[in-house]
Amino acid sequence: MGAKLLDPKRPALGPRSNGLAILGGDRMYLIGERFGLQSFGSINQFNHGGTCGVTGVVANARMHPDTGYKRMYADIDYCDYLIVWGTEPLTAQKGPTWLAPRIGAARERGMKMVVIDPRMSKTGEKADLWVPVKPGHDAELAFAIGRDIIDNKRYDERYLRAPGKAAAKAIGEPTWSDATHLVKVDDPKRGKLTLVDLGRAEAPQPDADGKVPDGEPVVLVAGQPVGANTARGLADLDVETELATPDGPVKVASVFRLLRSRLAERSLEEYCEAAGVDVGTAQRIAKEFTSHGKRAAIMSYRGPAMHANGFDTIRAIGYLNFLIGNHDWKGGHITAQQKFAPTTGRYDLETVPGANTAWGVPVTREKVAYEKSPFFSEGYPARRRWYPFPGNLCHEVIPSVEAGYPYTLDALFIHRHSPLNSSPGAHRQAKTLQNVEKIKLLVSFDTSVGDTSAYADYVLPDLTYLERFTQESIYPSQQYKLIQLGQPTTRAFDGPRPVEWFYLELAKALKLPGVGKDAFGPGTRFDTVEDYWLKMAANVAYAAKKPVPDASAEELDIFTKARTKALGRHYDEKAWKAAVRPAEWAKVVYVLGRGGRFEGSSEDRADGYEGDWLKARYEGLCQFYDPKVAAAKDPMTGKPFDGLATLRPPTRADGTPVPTEGYPLHFLNWKARQHGTHRTVQNAWLREVRPSNYVTIAAKDAQERGISSGDRVRLRSPNGEAEGIAHVTQAIRPGVVGTDATLGHRGVGASAIEIDGRRIEPVEGYGHNDSARLITPMHEEMGFAGPRDTGVAVNALLVDDTLVGGGGMCDPIGGGAAQLDTWIEVERV
Repeated sequence: MGAKLLDPKRPALGPRSNGLAILGGDRMYLIGERFGLQSFGSINQFNHGGTCGVTGVVANARMHPDTGYKRMYADIDYCDYLIVWGTEPLTAQKGPTWLAPRIGAARERGMKMVVIDPRMSKTGEKADLWVPVKPGHDAELAFAIGRDIIDNKRYDERYLRAPGKAAAKAIGEPTWSDATHLVKVDDPKRGKLTLVDLGRAEAPQPDADGKVPDGEPVVLVAGQPVGANTARGLADLDVETELATPDGPVKVASVFRLLRSRLAERSLEEYCEAAGVDVGTAQRIAKEFTSHGKRAAIMSYRGPAMHANGFDTIRAIGYLNFLIGNHDWKGGHITAQQKFAPTTGRYDLETVPGANTAWGVPVTREKVAYEKSPFFSEGYPARRRWYPFPGNLCHEVIPSVEAGYPYTLDALFIHRHSPLNSSPGAHRQAKTLQNVEKIKLLVSFDTSVGDTSAYADYVLPDLTYLERFTQESIYPSQQYKLIQLGQPTTRAFDGPRPVEWFYLELAKALKLPGVGKDAFGPGTRFDTVEDYWLKMAANVAYAAKKPVPDASAEELDIFTKARTKALGRHYDEKAWKAAVRPAEWAKVVYVLGRGGRFEGSSEDRADGYEGDWLKARYEGLCQFYDPKVAAAKDPMTGKPFDGLATLRPPTRADGTPVPTEGYPLHFLNWKARQHGTHRTVQNAWLREVRPSNYVTIAAKDAQERGISSGDRVRLRSPNGEAEGIAHVTQAIRPGVVGTDATLGHRGVGASAIEIDGRRIEPVEGYGHNDSARLITPMHEEMGFAGPRDTGVAVNALLVDDTLVGGGGMCDPIGGGAAQLDTWIEVERV
């Protein structure tokens, strides 16, 4: 048995199969969750979430524990007052296709909009009010608004007093909160008081997975303790008292009392000074936000989240939605978009018969408490952070391997992801990729030799999204039940294949479960990638109570002719049909011909609602106080985290502050309007739209440094340098500089590389004469594409943490990369 373990001295780390890690940018439900977790039996599969927005995802999920809902979106079609907080719905967040036109229509009908962002984004340009908050101090502004709401009793008291489903139903609310739940304030773990504590219920038994369910929380109704879930009357809101239990008296306080006390720890003026916002502005937002009933909402994403204090910041912002009880209401907060199930139904695409079930400790130490790890004997502080709550910490893979903590890797497979372009440290991490003592085998799947692929032992050609199947859903920012199905529309080259072909053939060669005969159950096969994707289309076609209709004879004919013309020999209709049952084919064609399945078509969106409620609802607990977070400890200090959102400055893992001496400017980054991922720099047309990622700097800061728009400038941080072109503007807060995060490449043809002794020269320029190189920010009328190596590599500037193995700062609870906590200096070259 010991020979099959990763480390016989620490068996809890898991089997040798954990020596394989998969980093992927898409299709991870197939490549990661099916092939990785179940066929290969490796616990190490990670999507790009750690550098995207995982801290906010975890915070939202913890606040919506019944379903783990991950986002903060508004029902824009009927919203009357929208706060856009640290996100850019007009050019990011799937914005141009869905959110941008909806926001435009809402503004036309009179919706008020506030944008809170240090930079005046495209959304900010169209707002009634732009609030340039200090980066990393969003929580203080949220606390200021929250305090003003509570001090002036502008919250929805009836909503907050409903402690459970029964009480919520009695007052016509689709959701409820824990505002009235009682917390054991003297308990070391600060847990909620339950009926078990009062001796009125038996302790819950472990479920099939060995997890012990939570006991029923206790509230006071007219001063008497009752179970929150069964209480039908409204509970007492502002409580601090002592209750008798079989083990003696217990001091308790309601969550609302704890929140009110937390917000009262500082004055409104102190909060606003820290946030860099005028007191009158905070008061105005508090009054206006609470003046529209349920038809007001906040949408937020990466801006407040991707700091080392982002978890608590997102919770603090989310509390404002809770205070007005807007979840599931028309014009309020969207919390439960439904979809047509793609991986279950006609075919079970999730389960692998006879699976090699993954177990053990991930290389990133995620989903594991330090105190339960095989390293806890080393005591505090841990060598690197452990993260009991988040997953997909892709940015932690390479630094963890460099540290050998908890182990190194036998193989790392990467597709549609480039850590050197997205993770803090950038090319500083390349030495780990080159070290065969840390990663024995590195395989990259790419459309060209990118920045990360340049260090791989093997680079296997991948396809672009237009050449293959995929299923990447739009974020739940709309009220309809829907699902998208991507499919091949063209083929640029012969030879390259989808990544999943590699895993399918490798699994077959190794005789692993989940492929070949009966892979999806008796009578099924998984021999081609079409076997998977067409079955997914069949699941979608037959989902819900009523399947889609059959495609007509005319549509079937158009389907065949269009794909034959577009794909040529790469379209094998016989193989496509063989993937599903004959009776299913016409319905599969119906959904593929429409790019998926979409519910809702009325012009006023009425079919997305049931009365004043959204049709697709959360109908669960909105949780201010998180007892599991309160019970967890910081692996660096051994001190417990806080069950409520709290104010904490962004710090490095050893508790030291972010270096600012000699670096007076706070450095931010954002998504470009014309680029989506690290791969799009290859597109000359997109580089014609804007030839570089300009260094956006406030006029005041530029004047102090003698910088004008168009000047070449040098950016210096404690850990890196870069050069770029200045864009001087009033549309960013003084003291803050930034740029979009797509450019600054060394790979993808930007520089020469050597493969097996052969030198490959960089891609030639596109009319790059001297006049074309004279770039004036915001004046790109000439239309020449900038070179592939142009611009600032944002992540090369991000400050390193103090941990063994390196890497950037992270939020200690949410786990995401703190990409917005670096300070720099800018000087004219």
